[in-house]
Amino acid sequence: SEQKAPLATVAKTLLGNIGLQLLLIGGIISIIGSLLTGIMAFSRVLFAGGFNGSLPKVLARVHSKYATPYIAILTLCLFSFILACTGGYRHLIVIAIISMLVLFAGVTLALIKFRMKETQESVPVFKLPGGVIILLFSLLIIIWFLSHSKKEEIGGIVVFLIVFTLIYFLKKYFK
Repeated sequence: SEQKAPLATVAKTLLGNIGLQLLLIGGIISIIGSLLTGIMAFSRVLFAGGFNGSLPKVLARVHSKYATPYIAILTLCLFSFILACTGGYRHLIVIAIISMLVLFAGVTLALIKFRMKETQESVPVFKLPGGVIILLFSLLIIIWFLSHSKKEEIGGIVVFLIVFTLIYFLKKYFK
């Protein structure tokens, strides 16, 4: 029979209730660590956007005592809280995965462009065997993964990308 929590079943079978408790405590510590790491890492993206003018400057404020981008951290936490309260956990995971795939696609496309524009001075120290072929293959894999998303999920990401692209160009135009 299929178990809904096979890891918990194995831990309880091998070590009894103490094994199950250790697994739960380890899982909770791991989840908290991942959440805090995500908050610290992604808030720096908001901070950088505020710092370079792509996002509101208020996001670049740094706390005088702790030297942390506190407005960016609070904004990210508030945004995450709102999404968690309105969308459900599965919805958040899907958004995160699709967002990362779109980000990876952007990085891959940028690297392809960089490789095509190489000059004698910009030859990289490390060059991946297979070069652009591997990059194109990774782009195909990303597209394949994205093609398995629901229309609503892709639509949401497309709207998000359009809105932020418009903001980017409007800020650039009115600068």
